[in-house]
Amino acid sequence: FAEESYGYAAGFVLDYHRNYNEAQRLRNEYAEMTQRLAEYGELRAERIWLRNMLDFARSEKTVTLLAAEIISRSLGAFTIDQGSTHGVEPAMCVLAPDGAVAGIVSEVSPFNATVLTLHNPDCKIGALIERNRVRGIVRGTGQVGDAICEMEYIDMKDQIGNGDRVVTMGTGVYPAGRPIGTVVGVQAGKTLQKKARVQPDANLQSLDTVFVITQALIPADEIRGRPRPQG
Repeated sequence: FAEESYGYAAGFVLDYHRNYNEAQRLRNEYAEMTQRLAEYGELRAERIWLRNMLDFARSEKTVTLLAAEIISRSLGAFTIDQGSTHGVEPAMCVLAPDGAVAGIVSEVSPFNATVLTLHNPDCKIGALIERNRVRGIVRGTGQVGDAICEMEYIDMKDQIGNGDRVVTMGTGVYPAGRPIGTVVGVQAGKTLQKKARVQPDANLQSLDTVFVITQALIPADEIRGRPRPQG
């Protein structure tokens, strides 16, 4: 009886170890398969994202775009891996991959550049209300955690309301008609001007790559509307 009990116990222990090792092997295979699926999903999402960026760049006929990667961030600004050796200059327009305005180039070194985002109070962009061409200046509030920027210097008599689309006015290499955001509130000032709160179209916190507009072509109808230079 003792020998039978010993044999039963020994067999139980062997079966336990065998099943334990098999379960461990299956867990390892499952973890490896899960990792591979996650990597595949990331690669697929990256391919789709790169294809969308390429399609957007190809669709642009009036500007020259330079793709740049964000390599560091600070409050209301980020640094890109393109600089003066790549044609980047101060005051150039920076776009999100979907074409929405992200900010403006402020400082440039040979291989890097600093971009002030729409959240930065030093980022000032001439803007229009798309619906009725009301003009103003868009700038950041500078408030920590506030994802809203402001459109200032709006005349009190100008009509502006929630839902109005805000686009760039167009100055220098900053082309006109680029989407900035949507009005989400209007505040009357103590003077003859008022300002609007604007929700940017670009998700500035999630950007990894941007486009720098290094050259903007002037549309033919705009050229025709300009006075002929003298002399």
